[in-house]
Amino acid sequence: MEVKDLLKKNEFGLLTAFSKEEIQWLNDRINLRKDGKAGVECVVRGLNRDNDYFELKPEEIVRQLYAHQLIETYGYPKELLDFEVLTTFAGREKIREKRIDIAIYENSKKKKISAIIEVKRPNVTDENKIEGDESTTPKEQMASYCKQNQAQIGVITNGGSLLKFYKSPDFDNELSLSAFLRYGEDIEDWVNGQKFTLKQLMIYDRLNNETLKEVISDVEQRFGANDSSDKAFDELFKLIFTKLYDEKMSADDADEISNQMRYGGRSLKEIDDTGFRALEFRAKEHDNTNLIYDNISELFEKAKNKWTGVFPTNSKLEMQKATVKACVKELQNVKLFNSNLEVVDEAFEQLVNKGQKGDMGQYFTPRYVIDMCVKMLNPSPDEKMIDTAAGSCGFPMHTIFHSWNILNPNKDNLFTTAKRTQREEDYVKENVFGIDFSEKSVRVGRMLNIVAGDGHTNVIELNTLDYENWTKDYVKNEEWSDKYREGFDRLKKLSRNLKAKTDSKRFKEFDFDIVMANPPFAGDLTNKEQLRQYLLGRKNGVTKEKLQNKVGRDILFIERNIDFLKPGGRMAVVLPQGRFNNANEKYIRDYILERCRLLGVVGLHSHVFKPHTSTKTSVLFVQKWTDESCGYPNICPKPQADENGDVDYPIFFATMQEPTKDSSGDKIYVSENYLTWNQYEYETVRVITRKSDGVFLSEQEFDEEKNKKEFKKSHYKIQTENRVTKIEKTTNNGEKQFIRDLFIEEYGELNNHRYWQLENVEFIIKKNKKTDGKPEKLSIGEYLSLNTSEKKDYKKSPIFGKNNNKFISYDEYNQLSSEWKKFYKVTEEVIEYSERIRDTHGHIFVKHDLFNHDPLLENKNPHNIYSQDGIAEAFLEFAKKEGLSFVK
Repeated sequence: MEVKDLLKKNEFGLLTAFSKEEIQWLNDRINLRKDGKAGVECVVRGLNRDNDYFELKPEEIVRQLYAHQLIETYGYPKELLDFEVLTTFAGREKIREKRIDIAIYENSKKKKISAIIEVKRPNVTDENKIEGDESTTPKEQMASYCKQNQAQIGVITNGGSLLKFYKSPDFDNELSLSAFLRYGEDIEDWVNGQKFTLKQLMIYDRLNNETLKEVISDVEQRFGANDSSDKAFDELFKLIFTKLYDEKMSADDADEISNQMRYGGRSLKEIDDTGFRALEFRAKEHDNTNLIYDNISELFEKAKNKWTGVFPTNSKLEMQKATVKACVKELQNVKLFNSNLEVVDEAFEQLVNKGQKGDMGQYFTPRYVIDMCVKMLNPSPDEKMIDTAAGSCGFPMHTIFHSWNILNPNKDNLFTTAKRTQREEDYVKENVFGIDFSEKSVRVGRMLNIVAGDGHTNVIELNTLDYENWTKDYVKNEEWSDKYREGFDRLKKLSRNLKAKTDSKRFKEFDFDIVMANPPFAGDLTNKEQLRQYLLGRKNGVTKEKLQNKVGRDILFIERNIDFLKPGGRMAVVLPQGRFNNANEKYIRDYILERCRLLGVVGLHSHVFKPHTSTKTSVLFVQKWTDESCGYPNICPKPQADENGDVDYPIFFATMQEPTKDSSGDKIYVSENYLTWNQYEYETVRVITRKSDGVFLSEQEFDEEKNKKEFKKSHYKIQTENRVTKIEKTTNNGEKQFIRDLFIEEYGELNNHRYWQLENVEFIIKKNKKTDGKPEKLSIGEYLSLNTSEKKDYKKSPIFGKNNNKFISYDEYNQLSSEWKKFYKVTEEVIEYSERIRDTHGHIFVKHDLFNHDPLLENKNPHNIYSQDGIAEAFLEFAKKEGLSFVK
């Protein structure tokens, strides 16, 4: 008799996971049992308790073969394997006839199970389908066993096409692996050894549970442990650049995932990634450091060749090889391409040290402030835009996204790996600019522009304020010219006086449609050579007045930004609140109003730039006046002054109410309070197990066994079990998760759903001479009335059957003494917890009132609106009403 004779017709051919030699190994072990059926001496257990062979059913065939593989191929000691392990739930309830098919223990003490294997016969091919008289699917069985036993690895196999691996706690998404981990192999290395595609990265993205700020802190610690912290920014920047390239190379896979999820109705886990590209930015614990260094260096070279202009051609990784390995391990499971730039921005704000940015009063503008400005100024794809204090290029990047959405509204027009059309690339190349005096910040912004725009950037290192010396200080520098000349030539073409011979005239005024900036607002400029370039550098902004001794940088940026605008152009600029209020700075406001229409002012919360500063700031929105002789369309004519010389027109004012950050500077994310609602029933039963085959017997079956001649009580295991039935209450939609506010609305206060029940026990006398004459049984109350010495004469004993003791309320329970409370069990409870809300892209987002973050997001709780129209939408309505030129 052979294996093929024991399986259904055509089922033998499904055993593709085993070689001919392995099948023959099992054939050679097949014997007849005492009952005449085919049996086998188990590779793990030997013979059964009746000294007979185990019956060789189809599932047992697969189990024997898989266990043989684990021992012979994967090197597991036989003593670490066990079959038919009774699983325990919550340490209290044993599930009848539910046993683990194969358990692998961590060590020979067999206290901790590390892996659980759910075995099915070969013709069971769907792990999500309930088979026969089972009540759960194979996958649900495997997951429940793993969770209750805290096993790290779960496996489902049928000996053929069904071979699925899972790693705790994510039993929803299988690992892309085809073989079990070898004995002694590190689990993380095994997981990382799978063909790690973009799908896997999306599933295991650390940002699902952590912020990038936390991840970068970990990376910095790894770097500092192996290398000089002086070069942390430069070297980690190279790694992030390389990581972005690796993700970008899987752009086709990203498109496929997007299409299948959007149009095919598939979830991420349902997408087959067999043909996807394997990501290369990976490192395993046991990999040779030289190999990892060489691989990442090669990837960095490819990234430099793809995206020129960020690093010199001779640039290379200049950190210890052990540092590369350590940092890659921290970054490899982080998905940097995201639906918005906030993720990447956090990384760079962490890396650009305080001495470089913070001491100058220049901080990366939060993306939600940037988005508000972009929405309010509403740039179109045919308009030119510049950020004169670009930092990490938030304003230019979000202007790009905004215009791309106009060009291609059906595409994910955010920071993604999606390929761009020629028109989209041309828009980035010809229309969007950024300049900044900080070389580090320029590198960051330049990289983001190049990556998102797929190769084009006009982000340039220039001192915006010292334009009279651009040629001397920058253009004549060969190294600077190699990097920035292409973008600078495009910038020059937008000069209003391109043919002028001096920088003071050639670079003073430009023809941009839009300027957006958050200039540094700490630190004064005292250089007379630079101050003389500006009218606001003179006392009261008057030409004939003498130069001031010092002027705030942001004040000079106001004048500089207005000079960048063509007539009819518009500007958004972040300024300290004092510029709007201080009496001695009225001349600044007069300068602005003389040249521009004041569109609006939005007051930002004082926490917006924490933890760097708590300076109160506002965003100023203006549009440059036009007239019939300005040489441009007269889209913003200045109203006629009244008899007093005043010009009157409506202005939009708004104040941000949501802080977006706490007092420590940590972001406040949109979250929801949830709860689960459970009830419990308790029952104490006697469980009888026949030791020979592990079969459970009912009381009636046990009585029948007693009447047999060969009956011996020692052949049976008799246990008392306290069984708990957990009833999980669900919403009307069948969800186990209740929104707290809605629960209270429908079911009342939470404490009305907290009940306890007296334990179903009594106390039995310990029989000895000392206890003669004492009551044999006591209730809990009688027992508690005894003194400490008397209590020692009794032991706690369960009362068999269902617990029908009356329930007590929350208030009644809290009136009990601590002694009585020990004998009460929860019969109804609500467990509260909070979770961050995710938008329709699957990302958490900051709570603010600046604009509607995600109009497609369902607001499930009317008491806690996740996303709704805000200041930007109100301004656009105002702009429509006023007939402003840039809003249709």
